Amino acid sequence: MERIDLYLENIKLAGALFKPAAGGKNRGAVLFIHGWKSKQDRFYQLAQNLSDKGFTCLTFDLPGHGESEGNPDSLSIAIYFKAVTVAYDFLAAQSKMVSIVGSSFGSYLAAILISKRPIKNLILRTPSNYPDEEFSRVGKIRTATDYPDVVEWRKQKFDYSATESLRSVHQFNGHILIVESEKDEMVPHQTVENYLNAVPDKTKLTYYLMKDAPHSLTGYPAFIQEFNKLATDWLSKHS
Repeated sequence: MERIDLYLENIKLAGALFKPAAGGKNRGAVLFIHGWKSKQDRFYQLAQNLSDKGFTCLTFDLPGHGESEGNPDSLSIAIYFKAVTVAYDFLAAQSKMVSIVGSSFGSYLAAILISKRPIKNLILRTPSNYPDEEFSRVGKIRTATDYPDVVEWRKQKFDYSATESLRSVHQFNGHILIVESEKDEMVPHQTVENYLNAVPDKTKLTYYLMKDAPHSLTGYPAFIQEFNKLATDWLSKHS
């Protein structure tokens, strides 16, 4: 693992690059986008697993998270998305076949990214969703942790035209894995179903339900291992 710094204008982002062994098979690259109030190290083991199989992997801390600079109470979703594009562009300069693994808020950002950059495969774990009008609003992000009405909004049935994230998924031509936690208290089943319904070609869709799993897997090593194995096997199959 190589520690790196990425720069979003005047904001320094902490990252980590995992390179496969020299002379090994090149299976493309994977960008990891963590969730709200999380940080990049939750993906370290998965990134190492994939690196061992020939993938170049990049993890990074979103602005105001982990070791990255920035005040999360004064940043818009648009700024977080811009940070994701910075990370993607750094990784794409090293490999032209980039897949994405997102978790929660990171899944939402990943879903939008697939309409802005070439993406080979996409994994969305417990994908959150937001109204389009929230994207550019400056200030504390209205997360389900702090705003109960966000969960109520997510319980609504939407078609693919309702939000930018769903529209992007509908336009995506690559393989997609959507992972739901059965005991998720932040992302209702209807939100996951909205993403599933947005995928036009169901032959390219894989859905996986993690039985008894909560929204955050922190502190649950068995669930983390389950997801890591699932993601490693799925990406290896589609690389």
